[in-house]
Amino acid sequence: MDINSLMAQATELKLRINSAQKNLEKVVVKGLSDNGDVIIEMSGKYKILNLTINERLLSQDKHSIEQIIIDAFNDAKDKADKVIDEMMESATTGIQMPE
Repeated sequence: MDINSLMAQATELKLRINSAQKNLEKVVVKGLSDNGDVIIEMSGKYKILNLTINERLLSQDKHSIEQIIIDAFNDAKDKADKVIDEMMESATTGIQMPE
């Protein structure tokens, strides 16, 4: 592979990755606590867009509420990670790496 081909592929890869990163800002995933009492909507850039807490949780102790929120956040992050992996894999498909 000559240097010009390599530079063209590098430019193409950069454009694809930049496009994927911009698209991640538009992606929204929902993380749920085990019982669904907490819902976190998160972008593909890990920005929390919305937090919904069922009012019946407010009667629980502080530690329990915190744990339920953490569970919902972790679920949203796991889903965002999966979307990120898929989008980045798609962005790099077809780009041949030099030997």
